[in-house]
Amino acid sequence: MIKLFERKKYANPDEILEPYRQYSSLKSLVQETAEQVFDEIMEKGNADIEGNREICKKYYQTKNDITVQQKELSKAKAKKGFIIFLGILFIVLSVIFSLIGITKLVSKQLIGLAFLLPGLGFIPLSILFLGKLKKKAQTKIDDINAIINNKEKLAEELLHQAFDSLKEANSLFDDGLPQLVINNAIQIIELDENLSIEKYTYLVNKYGLPKDFGEHQSIVGVQSGSLVGNPFVFLKILNQTMVDYTYTGSITIHWTTTVHTKDGLRTVHHSQVLTAQVTEPKPSYYNDTFLVYGNEVAPNLKFTRTPQLDGTESENKIERMVHSVFKKANKKAKQDLLDDDPTTNFTPMQNEEFESLFHAWDRDNETEFRLLFTPLAQRNMLDLIKSKQPYGDDFTFIKENMLNTIISKHGQLIDFNTEADNFIGFDHDEMRKHFIDFTLKFFQDIYFDLAPLLSIPLYQQYKPQEYIYGEPFKMNTSTYEQESMVNRINESCFIPRECCTSLIKKIGRVEKVGKADNIQVISHGFKGIERVTIVPKLGGDGLMHNVPVKWIEYIPVEKSVDVSLTNSSSSRNYVNSLNQNQGFRNLVTTLGNLGYHSHRLFCEIENHLSENQAEELYDFLNPKDNVDDKKYDKILESIKKE
Repeated sequence: MIKLFERKKYANPDEILEPYRQYSSLKSLVQETAEQVFDEIMEKGNADIEGNREICKKYYQTKNDITVQQKELSKAKAKKGFIIFLGILFIVLSVIFSLIGITKLVSKQLIGLAFLLPGLGFIPLSILFLGKLKKKAQTKIDDINAIINNKEKLAEELLHQAFDSLKEANSLFDDGLPQLVINNAIQIIELDENLSIEKYTYLVNKYGLPKDFGEHQSIVGVQSGSLVGNPFVFLKILNQTMVDYTYTGSITIHWTTTVHTKDGLRTVHHSQVLTAQVTEPKPSYYNDTFLVYGNEVAPNLKFTRTPQLDGTESENKIERMVHSVFKKANKKAKQDLLDDDPTTNFTPMQNEEFESLFHAWDRDNETEFRLLFTPLAQRNMLDLIKSKQPYGDDFTFIKENMLNTIISKHGQLIDFNTEADNFIGFDHDEMRKHFIDFTLKFFQDIYFDLAPLLSIPLYQQYKPQEYIYGEPFKMNTSTYEQESMVNRINESCFIPRECCTSLIKKIGRVEKVGKADNIQVISHGFKGIERVTIVPKLGGDGLMHNVPVKWIEYIPVEKSVDVSLTNSSSSRNYVNSLNQNQGFRNLVTTLGNLGYHSHRLFCEIENHLSENQAEELYDFLNPKDNVDDKKYDKILESIKKE
């Protein structure tokens, strides 16, 4: 188990007052921390870095040699093919000469001998000479293949050696390391291992987060956290909708006509391709990623702003745009006064640039809007909107009372795969680069979704009161995590019979059994049945023709699967080590298929856990609940010895 270094005391919660301008320094802190975490893993894993570099150097050289030899092999095979071609060509020419000679001799022409003798002579000479060339070419091919085989064996051996040199270090990689790096580098941002039932309930009951999304939406990714105690959650959702899809069919028709020419009557043949289309519904799937943040400040305010710039505008163009848009803002304000409706009393702010580019003109509470957007908040927001790098004005900001939603273009591409398997490897230097680059990109992506919220100083200055839960939770795991987790399990066990589309997985009943949840997963998909629609089309022959158009009718199908989930606070290394423990192996034998994923959630498929099994499994997965770190390390060592 890795003992992490002390957290950096970078900042008090109110120090990120200019999120865009401070990004470079924050990024440097994250990079420094990522380097430190990676190097610490290598150190604790007793990695022979120089030895690994030497092995990898030999490995890459061997792979390069294989590539060179494969090119030589291609040339040798081409040469052999050319020789065979020449042989066939000479034999064909010899046969032709011989046939010509025989023909001439039959006609009693002595010149036939001039064709026949060379023709008959070239056949054995061609076979003999070109046979030798072919044999020589084949020998070279065999030699090259032997070299390639030897080098491939050497490369495989070197690869094993490289992995072995980092074996212990690789075992120390844990899920969620990029989140750990960010937590240790920047105090104000706290990323969770998983969305706890406490935080989920807090967001639902206090801030109005939906308990669940629609039946055609399934959560496939969750990353929760907090800013100065104010909770947020990134959600990646798979959506299913029906779209109109056009199918096309065609036939070719033929007919004849008779035309008069100067030579008399002539029949003309005609053909025409008749095309028909049929439009029918078809399921379509797409992902949405967005950030939801809860804060009690300005609880009565609602507004929406959408991107106004595309990043290509010059300063002069922005200035002209602001001047034009602000005129429209004043016009809207005058119109709202005439409407005599206090909820639509839009009053432009004095900062023309902010009013025009932030463009939240549907706001319904001017007092609270101004409370949030102080001069510093306005400047911060303009820094983000007018920036060219890394993303510019690519975000939508929706505030509905205490719930804030950020939807960005770059956010749709956030890679939430921070599992250990993403970082282990055989090449120390490549692994280090990948880990640092991935962590920096992960930080950049989530930071610039959080940046519009960080731009409002009042959000950082407000700390929520502790939420008191009046009754025990009905589940151990949140609905969001349940959906996210089942979407990470091997899909094959959820596919309904005859299903030919993607799946939307929803949570049905949930039964709390001790420290585990027995849940019903209902997977929704479609089976496709081929249909044919006949469409009449008028042809060039003046007749109606039936054009068949094949299309697919999609019929809903579903399947119910039982899954059990429980939490694990232990590292992946510890969980993997449990396979060496006889007691754990005995428990697994009675349960069936087990899976472990990055949210520290353990799942058991198709067999519900009993309360005793749930308790036993939880105790195996969470020994730190009952022991301190030193005892935990001893447990891990004893398991490894077994």
